[in-house]
Amino acid sequence: MHWPAQPTSPQIPVEQQILGDRSNQAEARLTSLSQKLRIAAKSSGENDYISDLRDSCDLLTLQEAKYRVSADISHDKLTMLLETYLVDCRRYFEEINSFLRKLVEFGDEIAFRIGHLPRISPPFWLSQLNRDRFDSLTQAWKEVIITYGLAITELHRARRLTALSSHPQELAEELRNSGHQNWSPMDFPETLLLEAESGLLVREVQEEIANQMRQPPNDANTVMQLNMGEGKSSVIVPIIAAFLAQGEL
Repeated sequence: MHWPAQPTSPQIPVEQQILGDRSNQAEARLTSLSQKLRIAAKSSGENDYISDLRDSCDLLTLQEAKYRVSADISHDKLTMLLETYLVDCRRYFEEINSFLRKLVEFGDEIAFRIGHLPRISPPFWLSQLNRDRFDSLTQAWKEVIITYGLAITELHRARRLTALSSHPQELAEELRNSGHQNWSPMDFPETLLLEAESGLLVREVQEEIANQMRQPPNDANTVMQLNMGEGKSSVIVPIIAAFLAQGEL
């Protein structure tokens, strides 16, 4: 039996938008303010404050960078690519389910014939990503379950991409987040389970924040200030809760 071939993500060019005059004017005014404050600063505390202000201004400029789908690709071609990818992801997921079902039936043919096999369904396979079950699996089965979870997350992503085909800016942001770039599902299966069940894809910045909260310096208490709309309640807190949970009351 051969494992199904994974579909290839569509190659859609994305370009950075040039910020408008309003953003450039705001940056120039913030830079001018920082320079004036630095000239007037006398104490080390004031200098530290100005340095922090300058860093904050740089981050603000970076966060304002916007992306969009390149104008070189027509809307019809874009729609065709996204719909084809969605069909491929759906077929891949169905093939994996069929493959695993046949594998279980082949492994215990007698139990299959008399109807004593466990009910095989997506929730059954996803439940294996629970830390208590995942740690008891062999390495080969861990890889299978991770692949299954990734197939679901990619199917969710293909659906989001197709739904955003008429929104170039939102589509570009979704295309830039291919997922699992700075963390391994093999190390954090409970995060992959969260993605599969919630239909989301953890962004790089969300994982960076979650990682700081998982492993704070010197195991000390950590206080972090997060921006609104960055997924604190829907993504970051559930990631940390699932990681820290001991499964006991």
